[in-house]
Amino acid sequence: MRASLAAIFLTFSIALHAQEIRVQEKPADHILDQTGKVTDEERSAIKTELDLAASKSGLGVYLVLLNSAPEEPPMDLANRFVQSWTGSADRAVIMSGPGMEPPIVIALAGESLGAAPEDRTAAMITEAVAAGQRAGKDLPALLETARSLIAQVGVFRSGGSLGPPPEALPAEEAPHNYITAWIAGGALVCCLTALVLMKRGRQSALIFPKQEFRHRFSAPHSGGNDAMVFFGKEH
Repeated sequence: MRASLAAIFLTFSIALHAQEIRVQEKPADHILDQTGKVTDEERSAIKTELDLAASKSGLGVYLVLLNSAPEEPPMDLANRFVQSWTGSADRAVIMSGPGMEPPIVIALAGESLGAAPEDRTAAMITEAVAAGQRAGKDLPALLETARSLIAQVGVFRSGGSLGPPPEALPAEEAPHNYITAWIAGGALVCCLTALVLMKRGRQSALIFPKQEFRHRFSAPHSGGNDAMVFFGKEH
């Protein structure tokens, strides 16, 4: 009887403990560390880096290191964190802890991230988690995951959206612009016509009418005779 009561009490305590898990206040230095392994120097450096990243990319990133496996699915806990830690347009929680599979989970929230295509955000998360796993575990893994995620969001947001990268977009055939061709052809015809008219105008301008010059040439060999100057063909 006592063993049964103890088992019931233990089960009730575990359930109560799971229900009492509360999301803490948003960490000002971007780190929630339950392991106690993160040093003050690391906190300061990470805060500076993630503050700068938030100002440039508009993405607030928070790192969570658990000292034990959570009572609930890790993704559910990460989602609770990211939904509670408001204050920026877009935010991400990157979490790791003992016994978690996968070892790193990422939860996203925010207006732009919420409107992005699910396949795009899923690809971003996959790439960021892979980058973190290559860096090791614990804080280095979380920090490298954050850097990858920030870089990806910055690249896509610079294009005005969180859609697929430019190289993934299908190439669109440029529409035929016949108006431009007609304008260019008309301009060429006008230029040729103007050149022909200018040439004919110059030829006709060189044919001067007969003109009598009544002034005498004063040179000694002229003999004082009047002179007639005529340009053009004699009819």
